[in-house]
Amino acid sequence: MTFRLASLTRVATLSVVVLWATAATAQPTPCTDGHAGAYACEGMDLYAHVSLDEFGSTSGNDIWGWTDPETGREYALMGLRDGTGIVDVTEPGNVAYLGKLPTSTEPSLWRDIKVYQNYAFVVSEAPGHGMQIFDLTQLRGLSADADRVFEAEETFVGPESNVLGSAHNIVMNEDSGYAYAVGAEECAGGLYMINVQDPLAPAFEGCFDADGYSHDAQCVMYEGPDEDYAGSEICVGSNEDTITIVDVTDKSNPVQLGQGSYPTPGYTHQGWFTEDHRYFIVNDELDEIQGFSDETRTFVFDLSDLGAPELQSIYTSGIPSADHNMYVLGTKVYQANYASGLRVLDLSAIWDGGEMTEVASFDIYPETDDAQFNGAWSVYPYFPSGTVAISGIEGGLFVVRPGESSSLTLGSFEATATDGDALVTWTPSGNESAPFMLQGRRAGEPFMTMTTMEAGGSRSYRYEAAGLSPGRHEFRVVQLCGDAICVSDVTSVEVAAPENYRLSEVMMDGAMGTSQVSLTLAQAQQVQIHLLDADGNHLKTIADDMMEANMSMMFEVGGPGLPAGTYTVRIEGETFEDARTITRAP
Repeated sequence: MTFRLASLTRVATLSVVVLWATAATAQPTPCTDGHAGAYACEGMDLYAHVSLDEFGSTSGNDIWGWTDPETGREYALMGLRDGTGIVDVTEPGNVAYLGKLPTSTEPSLWRDIKVYQNYAFVVSEAPGHGMQIFDLTQLRGLSADADRVFEAEETFVGPESNVLGSAHNIVMNEDSGYAYAVGAEECAGGLYMINVQDPLAPAFEGCFDADGYSHDAQCVMYEGPDEDYAGSEICVGSNEDTITIVDVTDKSNPVQLGQGSYPTPGYTHQGWFTEDHRYFIVNDELDEIQGFSDETRTFVFDLSDLGAPELQSIYTSGIPSADHNMYVLGTKVYQANYASGLRVLDLSAIWDGGEMTEVASFDIYPETDDAQFNGAWSVYPYFPSGTVAISGIEGGLFVVRPGESSSLTLGSFEATATDGDALVTWTPSGNESAPFMLQGRRAGEPFMTMTTMEAGGSRSYRYEAAGLSPGRHEFRVVQLCGDAICVSDVTSVEVAAPENYRLSEVMMDGAMGTSQVSLTLAQAQQVQIHLLDADGNHLKTIADDMMEANMSMMFEVGGPGLPAGTYTVRIEGETFEDARTITRAP
């Protein structure tokens, strides 16, 4: 037998009573008034969310992406505790989870993925994992299948003299055809160099271990201002307390060129070149957590002289969260800053000695912005469509895009209130191919998706929202229009406060097998809710709590553990007493 006392949080379907939704939504949700559903945002719309439950996993980590050069389809490669989940995000409002490439040995909190010539290369800190090599072209033509299990074409473990077991990250230089495992057991945790020019016949070619452990790195064919190294292959490692610059052109004789440092390092974590290779933008994972800074710091190094990197500036965000991974695209840097989620910074002023500025954000972890290991692990901003994929430790995959909302024209759209309910009706005008989403909110709160309705000709659409709190409630209709989100004008109703209390009729949730009743009070008071059997015998006190005035509370009774039969729910307050009869079908 299960009982739940909850705020108004259920979602139902067409032609039955619907209630507010607060859970993460998989439907496209525009960023409006600083929120997309429950998520704080600025300039980024939410298109899709794939939860860890949908992945069949318990935690997420890194992410990368692949765009099929033959079909143009876009795929997110999501690191999970037990493998790599693959999601087709070509249609960001209609993503498809295609299946999972399992870990090669055992689960691990750490996994990293990069791509070269249509192959994914996957490493992990799982013992003995090696580097999995997966042919991405086999994804062509696949549809969603959460039970599909992929297999790696090869798992590279290196020669007996330099075995590649666990590794923290894999670095890929797509221009040279070399991969670099870092944080591995070999090479003192430094650069473990692998020739992957023939992806299915990788070969170990050397180590750089002179500066010890590299947590992450970027390796490029250098085209920056230091002419001495034009055309050389240069790696910049994030080496715990410095950035370390290495010429790896000769794999048998890599040469350290210089190091860069900054005040009060906690843990130099990861960084990325600007596209002209003049600057290296780097973060520190632990400085906020260890108390060296009370806000997120990002460091800008001028690498005009690779032998003498110069710290040009330090950007501070005004937010306490720790930072994790970030990538540069054009003049923007896309940061995954743990509890404050995705932050997008404009870099364009640094070439004139100016500061970076934040221009967009999407916070996938609404609970807090504090400096802790929750929220966004990484971000992939390189899809040609402009889609951005964010990996969440607890939240799974979030698919967002820069805000491109357009107006949705409806033939009619209105809402009428009766007691604590609102009847919302509309007729479409135009696009009848994409589903409609009805979203609602109490004025001043974020819009939440209430339900989704499939388009069906020119018929009218009708929803009843029940058990609303007193005050003004606003509704809008949302629909995908090509690659953009189209949003209707807002219609609203005013829900009056009850004279004493308002108790709804019983509403059935067929999907959950529960009966639901909404209660609203005119004044705050202690409320007890009891469940009685058909003979009036007391079975359970569902709740005994103080309830606020003018706030609706939805409580549910039922679930698979409650036997079939007739029951009475008795509600007792300080100023009233009432009851409802519920029937549990066999």
